[in-house]
Amino acid sequence: MNNKKTLFSLLVLTILFISVVMVSMTSAKNTNDKNKTIEVSDELLTELGRLSTEEMNKLAETNETVRMILEEDLKLDGAKIESLEDLKWLPEGYSAEMKQSAIDNLTAEQA
Repeated sequence: MNNKKTLFSLLVLTILFISVVMVSMTSAKNTNDKNKTIEVSDELLTELGRLSTEEMNKLAETNETVRMILEEDLKLDGAKIESLEDLKWLPEGYSAEMKQSAIDNLTAEQA
């Protein structure tokens, strides 16, 4: 009887330990994924600035770094809205939820 209790206790402790370790490892992996940044030299950015949009799109088809830069530029969730005036400059595809959230934040700050 005592052996069964000991075995059961060890099993429960093992499961608990594994779950704690797995959660922390998964959390650390997710944090690393979020912190990935594109490291680009100033020379590359200067050269890209000289290209037309069409030329950059063609280059992005063959160059992974350029493709990642263009994808980052096209993300809509990075708009910084500091006043209601900024809302009229948002792109057409900007999320209505994010727009409403920005309006709510601005009106709450003014109140």
